[in-house]
Amino acid sequence: MRPLSYALAAVAVANLAWFGAKAATNTSVAPTIHVQWRPGVSDRERTALERELTLIPQLDEQQHVVAYELVDSSPENIERLVHHAAVLDTHEIDRDEYALSAAVPQGNTQRWLAHRALSPGAVSVLDWLLPASLGVCLVVVRYLAG
Repeated sequence: MRPLSYALAAVAVANLAWFGAKAATNTSVAPTIHVQWRPGVSDRERTALERELTLIPQLDEQQHVVAYELVDSSPENIERLVHHAAVLDTHEIDRDEYALSAAVPQGNTQRWLAHRALSPGAVSVLDWLLPASLGVCLVVVRYLAG
């Protein structure tokens, strides 16, 4: 039972570290922008580009135009977005300065430093996976304890 206790302790520490880092490095709320995709961009391509450009889809407002929360609003990421071959147009972005326009609305997604290193999908998976792993460990310990 001792190795299982160590495993449970390791999972608990990983959870505390993950959520502690999130709380300590929470930077801001992601802005909401609109992207108009070129006709012919498939759903699969669009999904891959959303991951690459840290876009969290909110809703399709009209054909080929989607509202997104832009997790990484760095000038480098905005430049990649503006010049990507699959993007026809963007809204709420200064395309010359690679910056957000002054009146960009705020979304709901809290941004933190891990969003710079990991895709939004990876962050979401870890947000779900770590507490689930802790729950599984607790159930196993309770089961083995009798």
